[in-house]
Formats: sequence, structure tokens, C-alpha cells
Amino acid sequence: MRAGQLIGEIDHLEVDAQLAQARASAQMAKANLDQLVNGPLQTQIAQSRASVNQLEASLAQLLVNQAQSERDLQRQQTLVADGVVTQQQYETSRAQFDGLRQQVLAMQQQISGAKAALQQLLDGNRPEQIDGARAQYNQALATIRLYEAQLANYRLVSPISGVVTQKHLDAGNLVAAPNPIVTIAENVNPEIEMFLPERDLARVKLKQVVEVRSSSLPNQVLMAVVGKISPVVDPQTRLVKLTAYLPAAQSLRAGMLLDCRIVLQESLNTLTVPADAVMQENNKPVVYVAVNNKVEARPVQLGLRSPAEVEIRQGLKSQEQVIVKGAAYVRPGDKVQIQAAVKEVL
Repeated sequence: MRAGQLIGEIDHLEVDAQLAQARASAQMAKANLDQLVNGPLQTQIAQSRASVNQLEASLAQLLVNQAQSERDLQRQQTLVADGVVTQQQYETSRAQFDGLRQQVLAMQQQISGAKAALQQLLDGNRPEQIDGARAQYNQALATIRLYEAQLANYRLVSPISGVVTQKHLDAGNLVAAPNPIVTIAENVNPEIEMFLPERDLARVKLKQVVEVRSSSLPNQVLMAVVGKISPVVDPQTRLVKLTAYLPAAQSLRAGMLLDCRIVLQESLNTLTVPADAVMQENNKPVVYVAVNNKVEARPVQLGLRSPAEVEIRQGLKSQEQVIVKGAAYVRPGDKVQIQAAVKEVL
């Protein structure tokens, strides 16, 4: 799997509908803006003028009808007094006259609006109208970008290049943060996590070398480099997390347990003895040396220690013969016989 490759998608039908609606609104806003910028077509002006003429003709007919209705109403008023026309007939004629008068008023208002629209087409659009239409179009574009950004959050892409080692969900499952979707092993230099007691933190620095051994590689020592030192100490264990980086090592796999050794302190040109040579007398460290074939105990001051050797800072000279093998079975004053070391050759 490559970085940026699609892993899966969350259902986004609602966002799709909102995005489609936003795009349609943007198209309408763009058409309105273009119309305002480019100005009206001659056909629009002709249609608007024809609409005004038609409304004026209808008004003229209404005025004729209103005048006729008014004359009929006046004549019926005289006939009512003579008893020729009933009062009900007169009221009906009066209602028709009032209706015509309302139609005339409404038609006059329509003609005023139609004339204003025609004049606007003839005068052209004002700058503030164009600015308002352009603002509406920009707002529609911003809405599209918002929904597109939301849609991107529904697509799960791989942040790294690597191999999918585990799939935690199936299609259609519900998931909430921080539950994992898949586990991806990155195809980069391996990282090693180590934990160091906080008392030793001051002795570790970035780029310090770490010796790495694995049970799968018994005869091989890999060299890693400290790349990260956590700024936080675990309040429960009082340990600090270190991250070291190895060069590309095809023989190591994610999740392996490794034996890591890091040098916290060095002492040059010092006297050391095997760790098995250091004994305890009265809760104090001593080493046994052979002097004239007799055992003598030398109280010593210890320094740095490794699994195999111990630094002797005081109490022992470099030319003295230290008893190592069988040191636990001798006591000061015992006679010993010194023999040369024999190396077996197969």
C-alpha cells in the first residue's frame, strides 16, 4: 500500500446531496452575475416594452368599462327612485363598479412596475448590484469548498507506505475514534522503543549509539542511534521512553523483542577485573590476590560495571595476580598454586 492510497470510505450520501445543491446554486449565481455584467439583451428590452404596451391597452379597456359602469349606475339610481329597478339590482351594479375601480388601481400599479423594470434595462445595472451578485457567487463557491473539505474527511487514506498486517473492521461496521481500522507496517528503517530509569536520563543524549542483539541473530550485533527522548516520565514506573533508529534490517520484524545496550558512562585507561572475582566481606567488596602463593584480601573501591567486568578504582595494582576461578572457595591465608592458563585448540 502506498501513502495516500484509499483504504475505505464512510457513507457520505448526505454530504453528496449538499454538495450537488451547492454546485447548482453556484451555477445560478454565475448566470445572474454574467447577466448583470453583460447587460440586457435587445430581446429582453423589446419584451419589457411590449409588456408595458399590453398593460396600458388593458388599462384603457378597463377605463372604458369603468366609465360605462358608472353611467349605468347613475341611470339605475334614478330608476330605483321611480320603482322600475329594485334595490338589489342597484347594489349588484354598484358592486361591479367597485370591482372595476379596484382592477384599474391594480393595473396602474402593474404598469408602474413594468415601466420601472423597462427603465432599469435601458439604464443598465448599477455597480452595487454587480458587486452584490459577485458576492453571492463567491459565497456559493465557498460553500462548495466547504462541502468538498467535509467529503475528504469521509475518505480514509493511508498516511504511510507499507504492508497491511491486520484488518480490524468489515464493510458496514460502525466505528468511533480512536478504534483502529487497519494496521500498516511501514517499509522504512525499524524503530526500537526502550525504557530507561529516570535516574539515568541525564547520561543519555541524542545520536548516542545503541548495541542491538536478537535471539534470531545470535552472532550479529546491530548498531542503532537514539533519535527521540520522551519529555515525559511515566508516573507509575518512573521510566523514560527512548526511540532508537536502525538502518534497514530485513532480518528484523515489527513486534520482536530485542536486547539493547547503551553506554551511560565511559572510563578510559582503568583497571578492571572479571565480575566473578569481586567478593563480599563484611558487606564490603574485596578481591583475592595471590602473594607468594598465599591468598590475601584486598578491599577495593568499585567503579563502572558491565555484565562481564568491574572497574577497580582503588585497592589493587595492575600487576597483581587476582584469583578468579574458585574465588568463592578460598580465604585469606590459604595456600594456592598459580598455573599458567591453558588454551585448548580443537
